[in-house]
Amino acid sequence: MTAWGPYFTQDLPFMQMAAGFRTDFGTVLPPGGRVVGYVRASGPADYDDPSIVNRLFTSVNTALQQCRAGRNDVVIVLPGHTETISAADGWSNLVAGTQIIGVGTGNSRPQITWSAAASSILVDQANVRLQNLILNMDPGAGTVTVAAPMTISAAGCAINGCKIRMGTDANSKVTIGITTTAAADDLVMMGNEIYGETAAECTTMIQFVGADRLQFHQNTVEGATSSASVGVIRFLTTASLRIKMFRNVVINNKSGGGAGDMAITGMAGISGVVDFLLMGVLGNSATNLTAAFGTPANVVFGREVYVVNTIAERAALFGTESA
Repeated sequence: MTAWGPYFTQDLPFMQMAAGFRTDFGTVLPPGGRVVGYVRASGPADYDDPSIVNRLFTSVNTALQQCRAGRNDVVIVLPGHTETISAADGWSNLVAGTQIIGVGTGNSRPQITWSAAASSILVDQANVRLQNLILNMDPGAGTVTVAAPMTISAAGCAINGCKIRMGTDANSKVTIGITTTAAADDLVMMGNEIYGETAAECTTMIQFVGADRLQFHQNTVEGATSSASVGVIRFLTTASLRIKMFRNVVINNKSGGGAGDMAITGMAGISGVVDFLLMGVLGNSATNLTAAFGTPANVVFGREVYVVNTIAERAALFGTESA
């Protein structure tokens, strides 16, 4: 996804890093909470620092037992950690205000993998932040469709700087990868690479229900839906109000479409501002230049909003220019 250059960056600006930031000399964390523990599935074998060894847990959910609700406590997930979510509510010890921060770069970042149809993480506590993790929402092998790997149902949560896989092939995929409820206001998703293979067709990859004041910035979302008339991002049921979506790439690789193919599916009543957006669909029709963001309702678009509807073509401006 780095081929999109300025549309995606994993290194977020300082002022956007409320969960802390990484330097060559260590991880700098914000004041107010405490590091309650470190997570590494293999245990202390690679560490001799007592400050880590004495607070080392082998799973995120076990470490979460140490967090105090509403105190901004931090769980540090160490490089090379791997963990499987095999049942519903896999992080049942989650409390409000928790920050779960992965350490590492590239594929050394901690990896969380969903392995069963009903496996899930429920982000049902307010002000929870996930940072710098690899989230494999499908198992990557076998024949498993994970129905709803992550549901966000509390306000003020964030997913930043994560690599999120939503499908490996036609047999290993999600139905809907990330879903919100109408209680998930003020959600922030920033700097994430969200992808699925074209054969891993899903209903939609991200579904926003009543996500008022959503901040969706500097993300790439690329995969295929089971119907070209449904985007890889979908707004549904309850309109999301005053959303902000800046500097994103959103591509639906569903083949066999035509006029009306969507990268993003809106709905009546949705409102907000969208700018610096590149959308991709595979329906070679002029209609897609106004339909790739379906039913935008009360959303206004900046000048840097484009659609490409055929591979190897240059993108065209989306929508109708204001008079």
